Amino acid sequence: MVQYSSPNGSVAGPTRQSRYPRATTAGRSWFWAITDQGIVSLAGFIATVIIGRYCAPEQLGIYSVVISGIWLLGGLLNALIWVPYTSRAPQLSGKRLARYAGSALLHLTVLLAICIGGLVLTAVIAEILGQFSVIDVEVANTICTFGLTLMPVLILLMLRTHLRRTAMAHLEMWRLWKIDIPISALHIVLLLLFARLGVLTASSGILAMAMACCLSLGWLVLLWDDFRFDWRSARYYLFYNWRFGSWLVGATLAWLLAQNAYRWLVWSLDGLSALGEFSAAFYIAMSVSPLLLAIENVTRALAANRLAEGQQGELRRTTIKLTLILALVFGALLTALGFFGGELVTTIYGEDYAGQHTVVATLCLGTFFFALNIPVDSALLALRRGQVVLAASVTQLVLGVGIAAPLMLWLDTVAIGYAMAVSGFGGLIVRWYYFWRDQRDVSA
Repeated sequence: MVQYSSPNGSVAGPTRQSRYPRATTAGRSWFWAITDQGIVSLAGFIATVIIGRYCAPEQLGIYSVVISGIWLLGGLLNALIWVPYTSRAPQLSGKRLARYAGSALLHLTVLLAICIGGLVLTAVIAEILGQFSVIDVEVANTICTFGLTLMPVLILLMLRTHLRRTAMAHLEMWRLWKIDIPISALHIVLLLLFARLGVLTASSGILAMAMACCLSLGWLVLLWDDFRFDWRSARYYLFYNWRFGSWLVGATLAWLLAQNAYRWLVWSLDGLSALGEFSAAFYIAMSVSPLLLAIENVTRALAANRLAEGQQGELRRTTIKLTLILALVFGALLTALGFFGGELVTTIYGEDYAGQHTVVATLCLGTFFFALNIPVDSALLALRRGQVVLAASVTQLVLGVGIAAPLMLWLDTVAIGYAMAVSGFGGLIVRWYYFWRDQRDVSA
């Protein structure tokens, strides 16, 4: 039997053999996380480029809406399973850790089964409504097609994400490469093959993602001994996760609804073609997402580990330092991207997407304020201040949608970047106010 070590080198207790090297320093964790997230995000970005170049803008619009819907579900699973696991797992070892890992997998299975049932019910209702001409038959067929396509995608993509997030919770960053490189490569190969065969559409592109994520099943078999299944433990951790993540569910819903509402506004006001053009600009502005997601994932894990060691003062100092670093780094990156992003959209996606310079520039401004929220958000989650995260997310939703909807009538899609910036700044104020007040109370 081998023992897990906490980040300061102390032994947390006996546990099972870990098959992968554990990162023992923050620097190594950041390196592995950023490079791995770069692989995942680059593959996702290339997927949008392939669909954008080989298909009409409408197909890219449909693809972006479906993907955003998938990650809406992913956000809920993140709140109910992965964030509580990241906070709790570093404090456990041995059989208790194995039971928690098994419980998390059971929770994932149950929630995905509920989602699959919802998709089946939606497809059946759409088919019935189409038969009775309540909705257009073509619309009903589209809903049924995407509903059936999403079933394997949800299962396999969320399984892959589950394996990634549990590895990251233990700072086992090397495992991420072994999971993500083959899946990302296969995804791109399948998209190019579909394009070569002339069958590439939004739905076949999503199906290619599911086929690539089938490799996650092999990892599940390989890691099976790391799970222990105990229904009593599953019930206990279900209530624990709900107590921990109930506020976060609301916060996640508010934040994701704010992000997706922008796409829905473009779709409803300007149509799918305009949504495809906006999506191309959005993907360029979010090309820094590997850094953003890696920073978010690692800061959450590190914050939880710091609190497990009783280093709340270090958590405060780290949060301030990271916020200042992100302001400098992302300020420079996004300023440059704002200047050259319009040309990049045309160069990468093609002439069908020209004229997006101002849209990219304002989206970069919104992305900047989103980045500044990451360190303090991670600290609040580690402190289990879900109410504050919920309040900040609702503030962002109200500000974002409330500003974007009327402004779009005047500025069109340019308004979305401004709305993102104002909402991000509002969320930043709420988060820092409560975080600083909590830290002051602890110091007193």
